Amino acid sequence: MTSIHAGELVAPVLAKAGVGCVFALNGAHVQQILEGCLDHGIRLIDVRHEAAAGHAAEGYAKAGRRLGVAVVTAGPGFTNVDMSAFKDFHTYHEQVVGFRFDAFNAFNIVSYGNPDTGVTDSTFGQIAPLGQIRSTERRLQFSLHYAF
Repeated sequence: MTSIHAGELVAPVLAKAGVGCVFALNGAHVQQILEGCLDHGIRLIDVRHEAAAGHAAEGYAKAGRRLGVAVVTAGPGFTNVDMSAFKDFHTYHEQVVGFRFDAFNAFNIVSYGNPDTGVTDSTFGQIAPLGQIRSTERRLQFSLHYAF
C-alpha cells in the first residue's frame, strides 16, 4: 500500500480553489502541507504569530476578493487561533445583505498555568488551579448586516 502525506491531499485542493498565497506559522505538524503548497506553486508567507497569520489572511482576502488561508502549527499557538467566514449578497442595486461568523479561540485549547516547581511546597508538581487558566473560552459570534 502506498502512503501519502497531508501535503499531497491539502495542497491540490487549495490550488484548485484558486489559493495563490498561504500565511503560515511553520512547525513540524504542518511542514508537509507547506511543502505541498510549494510543489503546487502556492506562495508561502511566514509569520511569527498565529494571530498575524489570521489577520494577514483576512486582509489578503478582503483586499483582493479572494480566498485567504492561514496555517498554524500545534502547541501553545493553538490557544490564539481565531477564525471568521463572511459572505455578502447583492440584493438590489447597491443594497447588500451580509452574513458573518467568528470563532474566538476556535480550537478551544486550554492553556493552564505552569506546574508548581518548589520541591518543598505541598502542591509540588500540581498544575495550576482553575483560577490560573491563561486562555479564554471559545466564543462564537454570528452577525447579519444590511447596507443600502
